[in-house]
Amino acid sequence: MVPEKVDRKSIVRGRLVSGGSVKRQRVIDAAAATFAKDGYHGVSTRQIADVIGIKAGSLYFHLDSKETALEEICLRGLAIVEGAIETAFQKSSGLSPRLRQFFATTLEDIRRHSDYIVVYIREHQHLTQDARARLDISSLKFRSQLEGLFLEALQDGELFEGLTPPTAGLITIGTVKTISQFYTDGPLERFDQFAQDAVDCLIRGLAKKS
Repeated sequence: MVPEKVDRKSIVRGRLVSGGSVKRQRVIDAAAATFAKDGYHGVSTRQIADVIGIKAGSLYFHLDSKETALEEICLRGLAIVEGAIETAFQKSSGLSPRLRQFFATTLEDIRRHSDYIVVYIREHQHLTQDARARLDISSLKFRSQLEGLFLEALQDGELFEGLTPPTAGLITIGTVKTISQFYTDGPLERFDQFAQDAVDCLIRGLAKKS
């Protein structure tokens, strides 16, 4: 089974809603939580089943395999980040405002869906070759949008001299990864300040006018 593509319209009240049953959604949520905590290879199907209180054999009524769960979780994590860049373009103009809007949305999503984002960032390398190819196709839109933001900034004279749009995009993605990891690893009480400092440093380094 190839997981369905998920967009921001499928993200409701802090939860991700799939086209399947509520029980299947609980299975995917449990897989995301355990993969985020212990890593993909550190989790068995029995552990996923234990989280929601069902027998390991019953898991396969809702899920083809652990590999299928990982692909679906990664696709959803990617869809969340894609939605943040789309929101930035819709609500803001100019490099600094768009970056701040992107990270404001991303931070909200990290708080709501951290398991999905963290698994996408940390565990996607464990996907099968075919699944990684499908994920790469899905991520092309996000990378293109992000580079488009910086290309427009370059043309408008807003991008810091010497930077190219691809480099600026990689730096931005790296900041998202760092903030997501801090949220997972903690200390959580310092997260808001850390995230704000990271975003401020990023914008000062990328934008001529921050």
